[in-house]
Amino acid sequence: MTPKQIEQCARELEAFHERLGPLFPDRRQRPWYRRWVHGLLLDGVRKNAAELARVVPGGEVQAMQQFLTDSTWPWQPLLDELQTMAAETLGEPEAVLVCDDTGFAKKGTQSVGVARQYSGTLGKVDNCQIGVSCAYVSSKGRCLVDGRLYLPKQWAKSRKRRNKAGVPKQVQFHTKAQLAVQMIERAAAGPLPFRWVACDDGYGRDGGFRQSVDDLGLLFVCEVPSDQRVWTELPQLPERTPGQMGRPRTQAHKAPGAPKSRKVCQLAERMEDGHRIQVREGTKKPIAADWAALRVWPSVNRAPGRERWLLVERSGAGLKYYLSNASADTPLETMADVAKQEWFVEPCFRDLKQEVGLADYEARKWSSWYHHVTLCLLAGLFLTITRTQWSKRGTA
Repeated sequence: MTPKQIEQCARELEAFHERLGPLFPDRRQRPWYRRWVHGLLLDGVRKNAAELARVVPGGEVQAMQQFLTDSTWPWQPLLDELQTMAAETLGEPEAVLVCDDTGFAKKGTQSVGVARQYSGTLGKVDNCQIGVSCAYVSSKGRCLVDGRLYLPKQWAKSRKRRNKAGVPKQVQFHTKAQLAVQMIERAAAGPLPFRWVACDDGYGRDGGFRQSVDDLGLLFVCEVPSDQRVWTELPQLPERTPGQMGRPRTQAHKAPGAPKSRKVCQLAERMEDGHRIQVREGTKKPIAADWAALRVWPSVNRAPGRERWLLVERSGAGLKYYLSNASADTPLETMADVAKQEWFVEPCFRDLKQEVGLADYEARKWSSWYHHVTLCLLAGLFLTITRTQWSKRGTA
């Protein structure tokens, strides 16, 4: 960077702090917020209190640790403002909100939410915490805009562990998909403009997740597992007869000749007339795949749900399957493009871990986890805004 660029960056960071500082109710907290974000933006430093106190002007280990772990500043107003700022820089009506999770490897049993559980980041079952996040993706850029800690059932049920880690009483067990829905609902009620939701099969397999997105009036393209069952013809459910007692039947009628559901991997064998679609640029050449689509009725609790699109992607990596609630006249190219936006959440996680130390924390309590993640998301947003604005000015 040239001296002029460094001065410009310093002015932009100061304006960033001036906007966010008033969200800290206690004025004494604001200098420590600045020092933390300053430290997270530095290169070549492990992003924990001891290291940042050593390199940040005015840093003190005890004070910085207290700001992260015991200070009572609320993080949600900061995340709300983060989404407002993301909307101002990256906002587009056709943007995509991508849901995914990432693992944080941990030793011991004291860190809030830590358990032996599967982590896609680690590629195995291991001792870790899981953070569920939403990334905002538009043609202007991408960044993470919200995050929640997944609290396993054994944690949610243990009063002793909850009290020791400071888990609020109102926090109950929620699946990862339910946490994602909470973040989508909050984003939909806020300033972020977006029309689509995308996710991998960890979330797309959940019929309740898909239904919740649909109920919000949003469109989705959700990856689903190969054993997801669908109907290509709508079966009829038997109607309740007058005076019938008990719960109404929900399973599709199994009379002779009635259409049967099929696994999507079985239907893919019949969907051979695909279209070659380029979905994004690769490091060496454009990434393209063969896509096919079919109108189906997915099985939800073994009964037919609402009519959807089934998308099948054939590439060198094999087959992938997606369901979408887009209208029947939606171009296949549009849905394929949305489906592949899910890929961009991984670079978001990687960048925050490598650049601002998303995984470099030693906090054990509920509030300290959220404080750390919020500060990392803010630092990541500043980098995204700076890169976007400098790219427009031709200075990047």
